[in-house]
Amino acid sequence: MLLEQRIKSLAESEFGEILKHVSTVPMPNNQQEAYRLVRYLDLPIPQVARICGKDISDAGIKLGRRLISWSSDTTETDNLRCRLLSLAKEVKSEERLFQSQKPVLEVIWDLNKQFDAAIKRWQQYQDLAAKNIEGRLPNFLVLGAPKSATTWLYACLAAHPDVFVPVDKELEFFGTHRFYLGLNWYKQKFAHWNSQPAVGEVSVGYFSYEQAAEQIYKTLDNSSLKLIVLLREPLDCALSFYFHWLLRGEAPRSFEESFKFRRFRRFYYRTVNYHLHYQKYLQYFAKDQILIVLFEEIKQQPLAALKRVFEFLNIDAEYYDQAFERKKNIGYSIKNLNLHYLLHHTEIVCRELLPPKISNKISYRLKEHNKKVNIINQRPTQQIEQGIYRQLQQEYRLNNQKLAELAGIDLSLWDF
Repeated sequence: MLLEQRIKSLAESEFGEILKHVSTVPMPNNQQEAYRLVRYLDLPIPQVARICGKDISDAGIKLGRRLISWSSDTTETDNLRCRLLSLAKEVKSEERLFQSQKPVLEVIWDLNKQFDAAIKRWQQYQDLAAKNIEGRLPNFLVLGAPKSATTWLYACLAAHPDVFVPVDKELEFFGTHRFYLGLNWYKQKFAHWNSQPAVGEVSVGYFSYEQAAEQIYKTLDNSSLKLIVLLREPLDCALSFYFHWLLRGEAPRSFEESFKFRRFRRFYYRTVNYHLHYQKYLQYFAKDQILIVLFEEIKQQPLAALKRVFEFLNIDAEYYDQAFERKKNIGYSIKNLNLHYLLHHTEIVCRELLPPKISNKISYRLKEHNKKVNIINQRPTQQIEQGIYRQLQQEYRLNNQKLAELAGIDLSLWDF
């Protein structure tokens, strides 16, 4: 769809009507009223819909009902703000379009202001209600690089009797749009805490998100908070990231082509720049509050690495569970990329055009067929153009040296 059409569609959609209504909803008179509005709900849009439903006008009640129906998709709900802001920035960056679409742009900017007002009002509700929600906030966080055995560490922490972690592995609260859901949303994730001394969560993205460190510092007890940072050799991590999306049919067919896309360039040049992120965290936390554990350590001696983590958290380091035995993930390779992409995009088309019951069955069969005839259990391999390989290797080597000096750690396992 052309950008002009997307703008008009958004400005004229029910979304615009929703924002205008939400921003005018009056604040409750007291804490108890706010608490009644929020205590059973976990997402902002349905919650605001419930508030709209309390409006005495028929229009408000109808809008509340439509809002609940419209926002049934959690992902869609979470991404609304990001979609609006990215669209506004895209429009602003194109001078020609900016001049020709001023009337439409005024609507977009107006919607953006109303969204900000609605979010501030939402935070006020959450702040009031949070005082009535019991639940202990984390005293440790696990963050770091993707594909660095975080799923294994999460399983080990969940199996330890002295540790409480939420059912959801990646809460992704700090540094993302979910921070606008308010502290109450976050506290509810720890509502089932049962006096375990170590309370935490695993969200690797906190290490690289722009605002995460500052938000963590201001929200949690920064004097006693412990940070466990899992890192993986940058080039290996970059390749693993690429192969992950290639397997899902959402990456270019060669590693070199992926550099044309901002998403991949950002990962290769920023996400795995560990020195940059570690330096940022040192602005808010002391070195002795941060434990760095290498993926390569876990790969070689998982129990020894796990013992270091337990000792850092001051919990029973001798406790053992079968979950601690690390399962080695060999990885998957694709025999035929053309077939892989064909099956993947056929699945997407089915989901768009067919009812959920039918599309889910077709999707399942397509995935199973792809696994059976086109996926083999072996480490994915691909020839990388030597110029790009040397360029990345040189850049990562410099960043690794800076990290080793700043953190005072041995990175010889990375062989840089």
